[in-house]
Amino acid sequence: PLLCDFEDGRAVLADRQIPYIRIRTLKEATEALAYIRKEVGKPSRGFDTVIVDTVDGFQKISKRERLKKVGRERLEAFEGDYEAVNNPIEEFVLGLLELDINVVVLAHVKESGKVKVKDEAAPASLGEDTITMSQAWAPDLAGGIREQIAGWFDLVGLMENEWGIEGGKKAIKRHIRWQP
Repeated sequence: PLLCDFEDGRAVLADRQIPYIRIRTLKEATEALAYIRKEVGKPSRGFDTVIVDTVDGFQKISKRERLKKVGRERLEAFEGDYEAVNNPIEEFVLGLLELDINVVVLAHVKESGKVKVKDEAAPASLGEDTITMSQAWAPDLAGGIREQIAGWFDLVGLMENEWGIEGGKKAIKRHIRWQP
């Protein structure tokens, strides 16, 4: 894979020698997309997958540049700020999706509601018989792109952590819940 790193979070991959492009500005994002387009056209390209890490990191870069350009401290919907911030993200991601490659886009999420449910699998000895579960998740993005982005992809997954029992001890288990 080729990693498009929007948040300088490669430390976990340092020992795996995954090629990456560090992106800190909108200009660098435009240059990265042009490079990827050029490479995809080559029969000997070095990657079949592009990973965007993370789309909300990209939005922070775009937001920072927008606020600097307009001389304000916060975005204003009536000024067209959200559209101006999200257009480069849409162009980049949809530009990748047009290419003959696999595209993985990572995003942090935020909960939009919680509910407590009885945990029938938890042994009474652990003391907890209820767990708090999210009712809904949304990408941690501002503006209309939050509702649109999932529809751009064939497959969307949510990586979740939950408590389980492993070897008689309480342990965190991770899984991905896939949705078409």
